[in-house]
Amino acid sequence: ARQEFNNKAGTDDETEISLTYTDGALTFGAAMDSGQKNHYGDEAELVINASYVDGDVTVAAKGTDQDEMEVSVTFSF
Repeated sequence: ARQEFNNKAGTDDETEISLTYTDGALTFGAAMDSGQKNHYGDEAELVINASYVDGDVTVAAKGTDQDEMEVSVTFSF
């Protein structure tokens, strides 16, 4: 967690919070950054993600507060 206070006129204070939980092959995460309003992708204000690893295969999903969703499957050889 991180808090940023700005003393300049016209700038906003910012709060960042990030949590990750891993249990074996599953990983869940959430990140919130109040300074990223109206941003997209990994720079969105809220990003939720999950992944599952089974040997050489990883399945991952990610969603944001901007109604974006990404699902990927990767293979390692």
